Amino acid sequence: MALKIDRRLVLRNTLLNALGSLAPMAITLATLPRVLTILGPERYGILSLVLVVVGYFSVLDLGFAQAMTKFAAESLGRGREEELPETVWTAVAFQSVLGSLGGFVLAAAAPALASRWLTIPAGMQTETRAALELMGLMVPVMMISPCLSGVLEAAQRFDIILAVSVPAGAASTIAMYAGAVLGWGLPGIMVLLIAARALMTAAYFVAALRLFPVLRRSLVASWGAVVKLLRYGSWFAASGIVVPVLMYTDRFLVGRYLTLADITYYAVPFGFMTRLLFLPQSLVRTLFPAFSALEAGDKGLLEDLFLRSHKYMTLAGGPVVLFLTAFSFDLFALWLGPETAAHAAPVLRLLLFGGLFSILGPIAAALLQGTGRPDIVVKWYVACLPINAAAVWVLIKAFGLAGAALSFDVRAVAETVVFAVAAARLAGISYQTLAEHRLWQTLGVIAFLGVLMALTHLPATIAGRAAACAAGTAVFFAAGWVFMLDDADRGFIKEQLRLRIGRRLGTA
Repeated sequence: MALKIDRRLVLRNTLLNALGSLAPMAITLATLPRVLTILGPERYGILSLVLVVVGYFSVLDLGFAQAMTKFAAESLGRGREEELPETVWTAVAFQSVLGSLGGFVLAAAAPALASRWLTIPAGMQTETRAALELMGLMVPVMMISPCLSGVLEAAQRFDIILAVSVPAGAASTIAMYAGAVLGWGLPGIMVLLIAARALMTAAYFVAALRLFPVLRRSLVASWGAVVKLLRYGSWFAASGIVVPVLMYTDRFLVGRYLTLADITYYAVPFGFMTRLLFLPQSLVRTLFPAFSALEAGDKGLLEDLFLRSHKYMTLAGGPVVLFLTAFSFDLFALWLGPETAAHAAPVLRLLLFGGLFSILGPIAAALLQGTGRPDIVVKWYVACLPINAAAVWVLIKAFGLAGAALSFDVRAVAETVVFAVAAARLAGISYQTLAEHRLWQTLGVIAFLGVLMALTHLPATIAGRAAACAAGTAVFFAAGWVFMLDDADRGFIKEQLRLRIGRRLGTA
């Protein structure tokens, strides 16, 4: 029986993913001050470096986890569950081998990393070396885990993923806290972190076997499946190499042509703005396997989900952008002081317009990747490298920090438009269909939001900005409701609100 996907399922899973992103963050914020106090800045810095080094080994993944999720979702979309074992066990076996090799390399390189390659005080090099050697055990576990959770993603069982990932994330954070409180040092903390990650992977393994008994009945892997997964996944691996270069070009050029302080005044608001991305990332994590399944089955629903997701994400992101625009100075002043706020707040306000497009672009990218064309995404990024560098250079020379922010806005808008056009053509979506789904009106509402953003931070008092933000949000929602949403959208939103309000009243 084919996997059934609809808008309700996508909404539910998006909310689950958002909760899964926020819960570990809250636990980290609660425990970090105590951990930092006990370990001290030097030892905590070494812990962070060790985790970064281990994270670099994720490049060995070669995109296998995403590829496995895509092909598993395709099989489920066609109702061919019997195809899962070859795809899943091939990915797990291949990642086990690569992960074991990576772990061996990390353990062998630990002495050189601790004594020469990383800036570690002499008195802490032995402890750092032991921590790195232990973390070699983490690499294979770290690479197998996404393959097993990918099976659950393909089946749209994000409820199971949430039930595993939130306790596991909490366990990892608590492990750091417990190791610090018990005075175990870095090696002891690493043992606890490895145990937490191993338990999470085991939980995914059990959940996948229970959800799909066919995986228990057939343990099969093939070289042909390796080639298929590698051919598709290599584009994700390439994206993981190119995107960081593209993302950090502006910071490098700010440091080259402005001052070191300007790097902070740009990096802080940029990092603040990217926190918005947890929302589209939650949606895209749901849409990628959904598009993969629907591409092999119901292309009409694929088209519907793709077009409506842009409207819903605009409606959800607009108020957040208005709030951050209105209170950018106040938030930074409270967090980092008025001097930093005076420099960082104007940069954030400029970045937020591009940030709105940044929450829309991944939707089209997910369609391209889910329907078998991840190469289009990577080719765009590669083509952008020299053009983006030139644009950043010109705009920084002309406008300073504001120019760096404007370069991001230009790139975000261009990326969203290019991905949307390519995705629409790939899915065979006509201009008439775009008009029927009010995509042109959606662009108009986004432009109107830009005007509201320019007005909400103008009042001199906090009360005035609060009033402007509230009024702007109300006007934005009204414009979106009238011009952007159609009858089907309004009916769906009303139905979801009735269901949720009804459940709350019933519970009360």
